[in-house]
Amino acid sequence: MKIIFLCGSLQPGQDGVGDYTMLLAAELVKQGHIAKIIAINDRRITNDESEDNKNTMFYRLSSSTPWKSRVLKIKEIVAEFNPDWFSLQFVPYAYNNKGLPFNLPYLLKPVFKGYKVHIMHHELWVEDKNNKGLLLAFLQRKIIGLMHKILKPKISHTHVPVYAHRLQELGVKAMPLPVLSNIPVIDVSVANEDGFFNVGFFSQVTYREEIIEFLKELSLTCNKSNLKLNIRIIGGNSNRAKIFIDQITNVKDINCTIRHTGFLDVKGVSAELLNCNLGITPVPGHLLGKSGSVAAFLNHGVPVAAPFIKDGYQDEGIGFFDEKLISSVVVKPQIENIEEAKKNAFCAHTVIDIPVIAQKFINDLLRYNK
Repeated sequence: MKIIFLCGSLQPGQDGVGDYTMLLAAELVKQGHIAKIIAINDRRITNDESEDNKNTMFYRLSSSTPWKSRVLKIKEIVAEFNPDWFSLQFVPYAYNNKGLPFNLPYLLKPVFKGYKVHIMHHELWVEDKNNKGLLLAFLQRKIIGLMHKILKPKISHTHVPVYAHRLQELGVKAMPLPVLSNIPVIDVSVANEDGFFNVGFFSQVTYREEIIEFLKELSLTCNKSNLKLNIRIIGGNSNRAKIFIDQITNVKDINCTIRHTGFLDVKGVSAELLNCNLGITPVPGHLLGKSGSVAAFLNHGVPVAAPFIKDGYQDEGIGFFDEKLISSVVVKPQIENIEEAKKNAFCAHTVIDIPVIAQKFINDLLRYNK
């Protein structure tokens, strides 16, 4: 199958959706398909670029290039490649600085004419409840409805149930597709640390009262079990890590050692993840399925706790479609709960491993290939 992916940016490590698209495309090529990626609004370059990377052709069209010229370039690529499918990786802010890409459906309509279209909804509309946020959400919702009306995709995907429910309200049926882990499991020797309970924060740390209360309970649980609580901040911003460490150190009811690993390569990150007994994320519980860091923990067989529940979303549940992933989430910081979740997390790779996701993506497209 020949597929052209469209996304906003392709700056490695600086754009989560771009990284996702590159990983998915690379895996599809491994499986015998042909893929090209076009970043159609790349703010991180001033001139258009192209690169052949591991049998996947990347095109980066600068946001400073007039849209008319970009559309002509996309049409040239399409005419030469003649794809079976277009896959639009949609995030509102990827195509407009204010998150309002009203022109996107009209720009892409002549490009997509005569071709089958897929849309991956990575994000929908903002969730802010103030007046400005409500207006922005209203407009973004209108744009998504307009996009489906004009581009007429044969199939859509999304990562989390709450997004699927919202799209259904717009008359759009979105199928589930898990987010990818950008950290492969690497076969490295990991030393078991007897007497320690290792908790990891990967890539992002945020001081939230819900996380602090969870750590207090976990600290108490570890003390009762004669375990030493060891917190690792894996990668991420050094300044934020230092602030978080200072904040945790000042909480008297959390008895732990805490350190920041600093920058690590992929092998180092994988080793740290494998050495964790539990991952903790600041991501709201209803959005777990769109977090690459959560996927990395689960793909390494590490259960995840998401103590933060956003106001108004208490009834949305855990943000996964698959029961294996839902049962890998720790709600209460009791050792027996964590051990049970760990058993389930060992099976998570059967759902979120990159080859599995790529195959599901293709199988879903094939259902609508007529």
